[in-house]
Amino acid sequence: MKSDSETYDRKILLADYAQTMNVFNMLAEIRFKLVALLPTLAGIAFVFIDEGSAERRAAIGLLGLVSTLGVLIYEVRNTSLYDSAVQRAKRLEGLLRLPPLVGERAAGGVMRERPASKYQKILIIPWLGRSKYPAAKHDQGLAFLYSATMGIWGFLASAGLAGLIADPDTDTPNVVGATFGSILFAITLLQLLLIDRQRAEMDVPESEPEEEVRKVDFDAGHYWPPSKRKKKGVD
Repeated sequence: MKSDSETYDRKILLADYAQTMNVFNMLAEIRFKLVALLPTLAGIAFVFIDEGSAERRAAIGLLGLVSTLGVLIYEVRNTSLYDSAVQRAKRLEGLLRLPPLVGERAAGGVMRERPASKYQKILIIPWLGRSKYPAAKHDQGLAFLYSATMGIWGFLASAGLAGLIADPDTDTPNVVGATFGSILFAITLLQLLLIDRQRAEMDVPESEPEEEVRKVDFDAGHYWPPSKRKKKGVD
């Protein structure tokens, strides 16, 4: 029969796990709402404002460009919180010893058993990805969506500004807009893929070693990492 301390500590872990998953779901929901909204607004602006006056194109383009840049900075920070929630959920699944779906591992769970991205192979700049494999990953899709959005706003802003200087009846504003928009798209895409690669290099292992999962001292009320077990006499 389980001791009171074991039951109490397991309840804490379960509550922590539920809260962690709530945070994960909230961050994921915010991320994909932004993904659905920003490209749609940029596309509508491109269709209905592209033929407007130069002043209007420049004003709305600059507003959209600055706003998207602010959301992008927010998204980069949001991603670090998202990663933290994922890693915490993995560790809690190990401590709770959730049953694995397949295999003989000590613990499973939604996060610990997520399939590796390298198995969904498509050709997307593999050397900038998280590994040597050209894999289909959320972050690469987000990078292309944000980059396209920045490119559209960059086109509208630069074309509008060029129309204030050059003759608006010529193709010069559109050429300037297309050039600047393409450059902004490429710079944004490269930067986001490099950030993704940096995240992969700093990432912790997918899950702790199996023997570490088993060394949970519920009766003592603590989980000691390997570096502290000898000092605390847990081993």
